[in-house]
Amino acid sequence: MITRTHPTRANPFASATAGFGGICKRAGPLAAALGAGTSRVCLGVHWPSDVFAGCLFAEGWLRLTEPATTAISRARADASTGAARQTAPTPGSIRAKPRIAFGGVH
Repeated sequence: MITRTHPTRANPFASATAGFGGICKRAGPLAAALGAGTSRVCLGVHWPSDVFAGCLFAEGWLRLTEPATTAISRARADASTGAARQTAPTPGSIRAKPRIAFGGVH
């Protein structure tokens, strides 16, 4: 019998570091975006409201396209490993076997 260990029992720092990887992965692009926005305002080429509107537009666009990009990256990963996703059969895909009587009358 295989038992699962609770992550905090196996590694007491697992819960503390679980979200840290995502923050580190996004820190560079976030710092670049904040720096670009701040420099545009400081140079006087944009109003702060323009920069804020651009950030809102970018956030909306990323949230809108995230499901598609996630599906594409999963499909590419499955194709590269040769693993096909196993899905549960749908009710229409299961056919009843026909009853065939041999040698007798029913």
